[in-house]
Amino acid sequence: MQTASRRILFLSNAILTTSLLTAVVIMAVHFAGRFGGQIDLTATGVNSLSAASRELVRSVNEPIRITAFYTVISDVQKFAQKHKDMVKDLLALYESQNRGKISTYVVDPVRERTRIDEVLERLRNKAAYKTESEAHRAAIEKYPKISDALIATLNPLVDSMRNTSAQSQTLQRNREFQIVGRNLSTAVDELQNAAKDIAELKTGDVPRYGRAIEVMRQSATLTKPLIDDSTAWLAREASKLTDAPDELRKQMSDAAAVLTQASQQLGDLLKETENLKKVKLEDVYEQLARSVEAPTILVEAGDEVRVASYEDVWPFRSDQQAPAADGDDREFAGEEAVSGAILQLTRKDKTGVMFTRFGGDPALKPDFSKFNPMMGQLPRAPYQQLNERLDKENFIVAEWDVSTEKAPPPLEGAKKTVYVVLPPPPAPQPNPMNPQPPPKMTEADKTLILNAVGEASGAIFLTGWEPPGAMFQPAGPYEFGDYLKSNWGVDVESRFLVLHFAPSPQNPELYIPKNRQPLSLSTDIIRLTEHPIVSRLKSTAASLVGVAPLKLLTGNELPSGVTLTALGEIGQTSDVWAIDDVMRVQQDLSKKMGTKPQPTDRMPPFSVAVAGERKTGDRAQRVVVFGSKEFASDDFSKAKGVIPSGGGLVMYYVNPGNEELFVNALHWLSGDENRISVGPRRADIPRLDKLVEGPVANFWRAFLVAIWPAAALLAGGAAWLMRRR
Repeated sequence: MQTASRRILFLSNAILTTSLLTAVVIMAVHFAGRFGGQIDLTATGVNSLSAASRELVRSVNEPIRITAFYTVISDVQKFAQKHKDMVKDLLALYESQNRGKISTYVVDPVRERTRIDEVLERLRNKAAYKTESEAHRAAIEKYPKISDALIATLNPLVDSMRNTSAQSQTLQRNREFQIVGRNLSTAVDELQNAAKDIAELKTGDVPRYGRAIEVMRQSATLTKPLIDDSTAWLAREASKLTDAPDELRKQMSDAAAVLTQASQQLGDLLKETENLKKVKLEDVYEQLARSVEAPTILVEAGDEVRVASYEDVWPFRSDQQAPAADGDDREFAGEEAVSGAILQLTRKDKTGVMFTRFGGDPALKPDFSKFNPMMGQLPRAPYQQLNERLDKENFIVAEWDVSTEKAPPPLEGAKKTVYVVLPPPPAPQPNPMNPQPPPKMTEADKTLILNAVGEASGAIFLTGWEPPGAMFQPAGPYEFGDYLKSNWGVDVESRFLVLHFAPSPQNPELYIPKNRQPLSLSTDIIRLTEHPIVSRLKSTAASLVGVAPLKLLTGNELPSGVTLTALGEIGQTSDVWAIDDVMRVQQDLSKKMGTKPQPTDRMPPFSVAVAGERKTGDRAQRVVVFGSKEFASDDFSKAKGVIPSGGGLVMYYVNPGNEELFVNALHWLSGDENRISVGPRRADIPRLDKLVEGPVANFWRAFLVAIWPAAALLAGGAAWLMRRR
């Protein structure tokens, strides 16, 4: 071939090859962005969804819409851009797994306010939210009539009492007259404030009738006792106030009749609204309204939605002693939050959770009938916040007090039931004013509970150390100890208390309790096993309190067909053991400045939490026993601490794993282990945040589509020129 022909051929070949390569790269970039072509080359897989989430998303057979409301105010929010980028990257991973069903959006709530209005309008038209506030609206419409009548009666009465008192030294010295006047004045202020708040809540883009009911109930709970006490005094003493003008005495007598009727109406309204549930659409609205300072992810499927709050997606780091390299006090748990929301929306079968107790105060909702207005604080229930979490987790929750009801309340809509057996309350101290002690649990009552547990899918037994009773007498055995031992092979050694010790500074041969809270044992001490309930919680701080050791029976002692697995264990160690006599240890600490194990103490190894399962015919049943009664209560699981950070002092949860431990146990008991596998994915290595829209991503696109092909073309041209010479 002639030289000129070869040159033309080489040049044509270079141009054709470069053109084809450029076309292939352009198509690859285009289709990768459109259909999700990406490969995670990290060893830890932090830039891809977990296997459980991928399986969940690919199994979705209905449209799901995920919208993240994130903005960036760089001067105010130090890590806002990082948080937004990582969320955007995560949502892209979800969409890439099932583009036919999953669609994702990122909305700036500052610059795209109309998008929020569109979302609210869409939610209002969903069947699940169209009528959910009708009962609330009907009830709240009754309140203004009662409130207005009270204010119209009390305002002039309070003014008259105040003016008359200013002119009468006798009335100024009348203590009851002054107390009644102050109580009525407080009631007027509370009623007026509540009326103002309710009027505001009833207006706006989304009228918040549910929140208005809460305001009404709080106001009525506070004012009703004040009004009742004052009404009784007015009816009894008004005519006896000889130092008061006739007009005031008549005004007080007339007011007593009005107040009596209004108080009855308040009582009826409180009873009518006692079991009204929260309005879910209002919770969504309030979280969207705060999305500028607390970004939100909204997951929609069918007629329902779930919200992943900022705290869900960006909780404070579980290990506060190991902050991120960039100083961010929060860690990314976006996959846990989003996958959990998808699972709640797509799973139709619900599990009922029955909190079972004998006497004592309500566990899930406060008992407002015992509210004391002089204390100035509304009552709370020990599992009130846990109850709210379980509702978000799609459980149907109820409470059964066996001392008053001999059959559990129905759990409508629940396909299966898990019982949470709470320990009976401790015996009250003798009270001379009330010599009649509360009833004790009988064998018949135990049988009712155990029969219900036997028919359920599973049960949680909250056990633990039993402190000495009156006159320091040893406490009796755990009420359901015989059942757990004979049916499940778990011996609850409730007379022992597990403590963590350290060498005494005064005498290294003796020991003193190590923790500032000596009754608490953290998961630094408790070894968590590979059981599904706890395997994903090893890096999350958790603690048990008032722990009693659990002895697992083996061999012929183990009931037939039962398989036991420890969830948490105390291994062979010299600084943790279970004491059998608290008074002895207290005396040792006060006299000898330390203590040491005694032959009657219980030395490790032993378990502190156990899971058991057995199969009878075609029916499987599970049980979880915790050697701690109160670890899941709000007071302990929601306890907060304070740590210094770059922005000042920061509040954080001391035991964030406690609630997760309890919820995981419920999932396992109901046969929903996949709900656990979606759990925390808080990577030690952050997800890449450079693969989102921005200068870096644009550069790589330009490099792949233009710069690299152009460089190849130039190189080919240079080679051609060199050959030509």
